[in-house]
Amino acid sequence: MINVPRYFNTNQAILDSEEFNLALKEGSLETIDLAQAMLKGQAPDGGLYLPTHFPSMNLSTVHTIGARDYPHVFAGVVDGFFEGVLSRNTLEEIAQSAYGGAEGFEPIIEEANRGRDYIVRLDEGPTLAFKDYAAQVLFRITKALMKEKPETEIGPNRLLRDVELLTYITATSGDTGSAMGQACLDIDRMCMFILHSSLIGDEISDLQAKQISVLSGERIGST
Repeated sequence: MINVPRYFNTNQAILDSEEFNLALKEGSLETIDLAQAMLKGQAPDGGLYLPTHFPSMNLSTVHTIGARDYPHVFAGVVDGFFEGVLSRNTLEEIAQSAYGGAEGFEPIIEEANRGRDYIVRLDEGPTLAFKDYAAQVLFRITKALMKEKPETEIGPNRLLRDVELLTYITATSGDTGSAMGQACLDIDRMCMFILHSSLIGDEISDLQAKQISVLSGERIGST
């Protein structure tokens, strides 16, 4: 039987503490699954959700996925967390859409020291921010959950299937807003409001403000 990660409130239990392990063993620790954690975002106690355990990966699997392209590596690494939530095929399709093909961007890994050291370029996404790596799959995953897990509970007496429009509100002082806005752009049944300081050039740069205010299907980092 596969040990599927569950997610708990960070402020109500401390990972690896005696109390946490006892509660986990007894089944008294209140947990939710990954789909619920992603859709709820912040835990009710004000903290973040953490997994009850981290799936392991044996060395042979590491060698196998390490020889493949980035979308397959992504799917191979996160697959254990999505057990029972999204299939491996769905994860690979999401990764191919985000990191390959006509719609996505291709991560670049540069050799720095004769095959011993490598540099991963984190500025290749549509907004030139490292946050593009996570943002570009986040809303695609949410879209897949809306299609494949409509019975997911997202609130008291409320299921995901009952949601006509997922609305996100984010406040930012930098590149988070543009990365999230660009990733959410044109995704069915989702919209986003992005708040930022009016003090452009002081609390937020002119480029960052433009990236947030003008979203398009093109790379938006140069003007």
